[in-house]
Amino acid sequence: MFNLIRLEMKKFKFSMVTKGVIIANLILLASVLLIGITGKVELEESFASDKEMGLFIALMTMGTFIIYGSVILAKFTVSEYKNKTMQLMFMYPINRKKLLMAKLVIVYVFTGLNVLISNIFVMAGASIAEHFIHFVPGGVGIEMVRYVLPTVGLCIVVSGFLAIVPLFFGMRKKSVSHTIVASVIVTSLSISNVGEGLDVADYFYRILILGGIAALSIILTLIYTFNNIDTMEID
Repeated sequence: MFNLIRLEMKKFKFSMVTKGVIIANLILLASVLLIGITGKVELEESFASDKEMGLFIALMTMGTFIIYGSVILAKFTVSEYKNKTMQLMFMYPINRKKLLMAKLVIVYVFTGLNVLISNIFVMAGASIAEHFIHFVPGGVGIEMVRYVLPTVGLCIVVSGFLAIVPLFFGMRKKSVSHTIVASVIVTSLSISNVGEGLDVADYFYRILILGGIAALSIILTLIYTFNNIDTMEID
């Protein structure tokens, strides 16, 4: 399994992915600052408190990397079936189940790890900027971290599952675009109404329920796939 993971990571150009992650983080940080500064200029508080800002960052970061993880998964699986490169790989004595699991593990770890890193980066950047711009009433304190930490932890665990769910829809038509559209829908369900009276409890339980549904759907999909993977036709 670990050898397959290592081989898959070597095959995929993660240098390009890293650049994309950096750009995504910068855009996330710029978006938070723009929202805060716009509210200050218009004399309307975009963030009622540092806790609301922290929760907003946690949700937007999760949504960003659910889509990003799904794009990586589409390239790892759907595009390989569509381009028939997977058929070439199956000509070698490789366990198909282990190969699929290796791809899913990479996407899961990639998504969760980037949600963690991005939360740290964006929250730290926004906190530093707030000390100079002052767009959050009362400033930013350690209470923000304590307030959003449970939700951030849940986002890290659940985001990987939610990034994998779109695979089912993409594989039906062997379409990368279907996978990405499905990931956008999943993200919308996860963070809909963000910014409208953010409440940590509401989003915590919403993410928890969606994560449970996602995990169950992935388990059922894997059971079906593993039972049929050795006889699956690669069209």
